[in-house]
Amino acid sequence: MLHKSYERVPEWVRLFARLLGVAIPLCCLFTVFNPALIFFQQDLYPLAASFWMNLLGIGLATALGLSVTLLPLQFGLYRWKGRAVTHVAQAFLSACFVVFFFATVFYPQASPLQDGSTATEPTVLDMLSLYIGYGIAIFATTVFALKQAALLRRLAFMAGLFCFGLSTYVAAITVYQESQITYLSEETDLSFGSKKNIIVIVADMLQGTSVEKVLELYPELKEQLPGFTAYTRAISPFPFTSFALPAILSGKVYASDEEVPTFRKNLNAAHADSFITDAQKVGYDLLELGFMHLSHIRVRSENPWELSFEYLAHVIDLSMLRNFRKKFFRFDAFSIRISSEVLKWKEQGAYGFNKLLKQSIGHVENKLIFQHNLLPHAPSVIWEKANGRVTWQPAQQEGQETYIQEIRFFVQQLGDLCSHLQQLGIYNDSLIIIVADHGTYLKYAGITSTDDFDGEKNVFWRQPGQQYNSAIFVKRPGAENTPANLSRSTQTTLVARKIIRKELGLPEMPLENAGIPVVALIDPNAKLSPFFSAASHHLTEVVDGLSSLPALMCDPKRAIIDYTRIAPAQTLPLQNIQTFSGLTAKEPGGAWIHGDRGDMALDLSQHPKSTDAILAFSIEPLVNPQHPMQRLQVEANGTSLVEMRVSTGMTKAQITLPSSILESAQGKILLTFKALDAVSPKILGMWDFDGKVSVFFRDVTLLSN
Repeated sequence: MLHKSYERVPEWVRLFARLLGVAIPLCCLFTVFNPALIFFQQDLYPLAASFWMNLLGIGLATALGLSVTLLPLQFGLYRWKGRAVTHVAQAFLSACFVVFFFATVFYPQASPLQDGSTATEPTVLDMLSLYIGYGIAIFATTVFALKQAALLRRLAFMAGLFCFGLSTYVAAITVYQESQITYLSEETDLSFGSKKNIIVIVADMLQGTSVEKVLELYPELKEQLPGFTAYTRAISPFPFTSFALPAILSGKVYASDEEVPTFRKNLNAAHADSFITDAQKVGYDLLELGFMHLSHIRVRSENPWELSFEYLAHVIDLSMLRNFRKKFFRFDAFSIRISSEVLKWKEQGAYGFNKLLKQSIGHVENKLIFQHNLLPHAPSVIWEKANGRVTWQPAQQEGQETYIQEIRFFVQQLGDLCSHLQQLGIYNDSLIIIVADHGTYLKYAGITSTDDFDGEKNVFWRQPGQQYNSAIFVKRPGAENTPANLSRSTQTTLVARKIIRKELGLPEMPLENAGIPVVALIDPNAKLSPFFSAASHHLTEVVDGLSSLPALMCDPKRAIIDYTRIAPAQTLPLQNIQTFSGLTAKEPGGAWIHGDRGDMALDLSQHPKSTDAILAFSIEPLVNPQHPMQRLQVEANGTSLVEMRVSTGMTKAQITLPSSILESAQGKILLTFKALDAVSPKILGMWDFDGKVSVFFRDVTLLSN
C-alpha cells in the first residue's frame, strides 16, 4: 500500500524531496554545525536561543533555495536520461557533505580564527592546492557513492547524527549560560556596602588630554570631585579594548602566560586572576555591570547583537572560512559588535551609571562595584538629564564641541555619584577609580593633541599615540575634601589593581617592568587581527612618559619596515612600494605626503655599493599663486641629503644617495621627506580636504650609471 501511494506522488515532488534530503545536511553543515564547532573550540559564551534558530532557519532556507534551483535541471535530465541521473546528483551532494564534514572536523582551515591564532589570508598556492584536493576527494567519493550507495548513506547518516548531536549540545550550553545572566532592571539590587566600597569604572575611550581640557574649560567640575587626582598623561598598554580591559583587570600587560596571547584566553586569564578575585578572596561582595561577557549583570538590549544580520552573516562567513580559507561576506564580527551596537551600549552605560545614583546602603558591609561604561566612546552624542532620567540624541555633525560636551557630561555624572555617596555618608571611606581602557581616535587640535603631546603623530604603526593616552581618576579613602587635582605625571592603567590590593590589605603587587609604562605598537600590515592576537603587537618601553611616545612611534629603528627592491633602470609605481608611511592612502596614480612627513623604504642592494645612486621621482606639488612652492627636506637613514624645492610646472625631481650610506646599510634605504610647507587644499580653495598635504608622488626610478 505504501509503495502504491508513493507511486502516485508526482515525479517532480519525489525528485524535490530527494534533493531536499541531501541539501539540508550540506547547508546546515555551514550554517549550524560549523558555527557550533567554532564556539565549542573557542570557549563557549552566552548566546540566545533565537541566535541558533536564526542559523537553522538560514540553513533550511538555503537548502530549500538550492533544491528549487536544481529541480528544473534534474527533472529535465530525468525525463531525458532517466533515474540514473538523479542518483548522480544525490551522490554528488552527499559526497560534498561527507568530504566537507571530515574536512571541517579533522582539517579545518580556520578553526582558530576567532582568537587570532591563525592567519586569515591564504596564498594563491594554498587556495589552488586546497581546491584541487577537494575536487579529487569529491569526485572519488561520488564514484564510491554510485557503486556503494547504501554504505555512503550510512556514513552520511552517522556524520549527520554527529552534527546534530554536537550542535544541539553547544546550543543548549550557550542558551543555558545566557539564561543565567541577570539583566539590569528597576528591581535589580545595586546597593552599596555599609562600611567600605570600592568602585571601579572603566570609561571606554576617555582620553587623558581631553579630560584636562574639559576640566580647564569648566573648573567647577573639579569642585564636584573632592579628593580626586586626575592623571591626564596616563598610558594604556593597548589602543583598543580587547587587550586593554584584561590588562586593567589583571594589572599585567598580558594576563595570559601564552607565548603569543590570544584575546579569548587572555580575557579568561584576567577573569581568573584580577582585582575582582582579590576582593572576593577577602570577603567583599561583588557587583559587575559590564560588556564583553565579563559581567554578572548586563543591560538588556532591545536588539541584541546576537540577532543582527551582520553578526549572523559573520558567523556563517567564519564557517565557510573553516573549509574554503576564503571570506565570502567580509564581515568583521568584532567591528560589527563594537560599531553597530555602540550607541546602544553608550545608552545602557548611562542607564547603569544613573541607576547607581538612586541606590541606598544595603545589607553587606564591604562591596566592590565594577562597571565597564561606554558612555565616552565615539561617536559623540548629545546628552540631556532631566527629572532623574538621561536621554540622548545623535549629533547632527561630529565635532569638537559635541566631543567636549560629552566628556563634560560624563564627569558631571561622576560628580553626581560622589554627591550621592556623600549624602549616604560612605564617601570618605570609599575607594573610587575611573580608568580609561585607551584613548580616542577622534582628532581635535589642542584637545587630543597638546603643547607637550603630539597625539596625532605616527609614522610606522597602526594607531597614533593619542589612542594610548588614558585618563585615570583616583579618590582614596580619607582623601582631603579639596577640589580635584590635575596631574601630568606618568602613570599606567595597570596601577588600578595595585591600588585596590593595597586597600584590601593584600601583599603589594609590583608593577611590571619596574613601573615603566609599556605600549604594544601595532604592525599596520599584520595578517592576524590585532584585536584577537598579540602576534602583531610589538612591546616598547615609554621611559620618558607620554610626551615621548610620538617620537618613539616615528623612530625607524623601532619600526617594522618592508623594503621594496628596485633594480637599476627600473621604474617602480608608488602602489608597488610596501612601506610608504606618512603618505595618504594609495590612489590610482600615487599618493600625497600627508602631514609633515612621509617615509619610503627601498632596497637598492642590486645597485653597486661603491658608487652613488640617483633616484628620480615623478611628482606633482600642491602649489598655486597663493602658495607657489613646496619644500621637502630629504633624509636617508637619518642622514640629511638635500632640501628639495618644488614649484609650479615641476614634474620630476632627483636625489643622490652617497655610496657611503648604501654600503653601511647594505642597500636598505629609508627615505624621509619632511614637508616644510604643507598646507590644506581647502585653505587654498583647490578642493575640500582639511588635512595638510604637500607633494604627490607617482613613481620612483633607480637611474642606471
